[in-house]
Amino acid sequence: MEMGIMSLIGLIGTVGVSVNDSLIMVDQILKKSATGLKDLTRGQIIEGASGRLRAIILTTVTTLGGVFPMAYALGGESGFTEPLAFSMGWGLFFSTFLTLFALPAFIEILCDFGRGFGYLKRKFSRKPLDTTTSSEPNWEEPNPVVPVTGIEPPQKPEQRPERVAFTRKPPPPSPGL
Repeated sequence: MEMGIMSLIGLIGTVGVSVNDSLIMVDQILKKSATGLKDLTRGQIIEGASGRLRAIILTTVTTLGGVFPMAYALGGESGFTEPLAFSMGWGLFFSTFLTLFALPAFIEILCDFGRGFGYLKRKFSRKPLDTTTSSEPNWEEPNPVVPVTGIEPPQKPEQRPERVAFTRKPPPPSPGL
């Protein structure tokens, strides 16, 4: 069968349905973790994926139930829509397996890479983590080097000059015309 415009339209429909299924699955998996992908466990990924299994299977079965009779001309010749039905049916059939099995596996691989890079980052970082929770600046350190732009470095609170309120003079009266 040739790849014509109707086959491409069927592929666009397949991409739409499979992207929707994938987004639903990823959203359900991310709801299982409070911090996103940082500390997802295999159990949370399996639980999230199995929570959307029924919805994805039902979407696929109902779409295939409507498309395959048209693809195989059950009940009459389908004519020019046959390539659309073939591309949409078989594309959706295979994309469902990718969504149900490959997507959770890729999410777990992504989490493993993130944990591995986080470990390497902690191991090879040059400075220790700052555990102070104070929002006050550390005044014991010397003032930072500031480029010559007219901006002064911050001063200690007891050295800050007092603010002076300036008042604006009213404009002179305009000469009468």
